[in-house]
Amino acid sequence: MRHRRRHPLHALSRSAFAIASLLTVKSAGAEDAAPPAPPAPPPIAALAPRHPELRYDLGLGVTVSTAFLVTELVTESHKSDFAPPACRWCDREGDVDKLNGLDAGVRKAFVWSEGSRDTANTLSAITVISAGLSGPILNAIAARTEGAGWETVGVDTLVVTETVAAGMATNQLVKFTVARERPYAHFRTPPERARLANVDDNLSFYSGHTKLAFSAATSAGMVATMRRYKLAPVVWAVGMGLATLTGYLRIAADRHYFTDVATGATLGIAYGLAIPYVFHRPRVRGASDSTIQARLAISPTPSGTVLGVTGTF
Repeated sequence: MRHRRRHPLHALSRSAFAIASLLTVKSAGAEDAAPPAPPAPPPIAALAPRHPELRYDLGLGVTVSTAFLVTELVTESHKSDFAPPACRWCDREGDVDKLNGLDAGVRKAFVWSEGSRDTANTLSAITVISAGLSGPILNAIAARTEGAGWETVGVDTLVVTETVAAGMATNQLVKFTVARERPYAHFRTPPERARLANVDDNLSFYSGHTKLAFSAATSAGMVATMRRYKLAPVVWAVGMGLATLTGYLRIAADRHYFTDVATGATLGIAYGLAIPYVFHRPRVRGASDSTIQARLAISPTPSGTVLGVTGTF
């Protein structure tokens, strides 16, 4: 009986089939023996809210802001009762000018001509109002276009209002206490000072317009940053630009010296950074509100254990 000779490819295919069957059986056995895989961690985007919630006690915040604003309104409306009748910081001894070189030099470089100073004064009022309103308006636009509700807009606005109100009230107290003579009064002749005396003549230190503008701009920028608004860089740029312009115009109008403006700007920035961060920084409620979030995933494998870390850093 003759035996048919098998083709070499036929034997190779049978061997491959046998090997594949063996691997399938072993793999099925390994899957039966291995523990079930843990559930997949949630997407990284779910670990952090898009707009973190700020700390804010509505009753306390409104009460504090109202108290500061009432203090400002009362002292301003009764300025003639609180303002000093004569300068305590006069920058002169008798009729001898003792103004420091920095203030004298900056005034000489930037003060506008006498006929244009009222215009500079009016423009400074416009820019300070614009600085106060631009931040809350831009933050409101950012909040609404990025899906936040009106409650978020309200809290953002109240934080800025609280910061500005605190700065205005303290500024009034310092002005009445220090009683620095304003530049326009300082450079008058003695007869002119007596004839043109005004309740505002000795309220130069420090610049309230500048402090208001910088405190509003900085606090609005801090809120935008803490909320993670996409428009945060715009809020900072617009606000700080208007605040800087306000400071310049106060010098141009001959209402303040450079040191008055620099002090107002420094304190405005300090208030704008400190009050929102210290009292209203984002809440921390577990991993979802943390600045740094991480999640561990442990997955056993036949060859060992795999440790995975996902999160935002």
